[in-house]
Amino acid sequence: MYNRDRIIEVMQEIYDESKSIAPYVLIAQPRRNKEEKAAQNFDGYDGLHVDLMGFSHGFVDIGGEKVDVARNYLMEQALHSGAKYLFFIGEDTVVPYDAFKVLHKTCEENPGCIVTGVYYIKCSDAMIMVRNGDWITIPNVDPGQLIDAWQTGMDAMMIPIEILKQMKEEAPELPFCCIGSNV
Repeated sequence: MYNRDRIIEVMQEIYDESKSIAPYVLIAQPRRNKEEKAAQNFDGYDGLHVDLMGFSHGFVDIGGEKVDVARNYLMEQALHSGAKYLFFIGEDTVVPYDAFKVLHKTCEENPGCIVTGVYYIKCSDAMIMVRNGDWITIPNVDPGQLIDAWQTGMDAMMIPIEILKQMKEEAPELPFCCIGSNV
């Protein structure tokens, strides 16, 4: 009926080929302490808390660094991953199951743009700010609209790798991101 040896041979061929497949999206997570459990699981294929069905993906994290330093390391990793997108998800951020699909669709419909999901500062407003003339304000964040942000958090952000490459080419001496205070 079935040929056991042929089945094993084909399974090995599939496994070997899978090693040459790059991630379409690289999920990156800066961690304060890797010993603590993150809010959601994005590592591997089993028990994921986001729908990545049909897309090759990878996961990378780093712990024990300041968040801007960690993000810079993760963005450097993304440049060498072969991925099309980098998807930052904060360790304390809970994204809906369809977060990747929604942000991916928005990226594909708006080439050359970085896309972030709206999430909220603990006990406060949405983590997105816009410039209105001389002022910085919180915009209306009703679903279904695009917002030209002046500043936003990165804990639910999808970045096309091409944008990171352009940034690196234009200013190789600068980090991708930096938290400055008392500058």
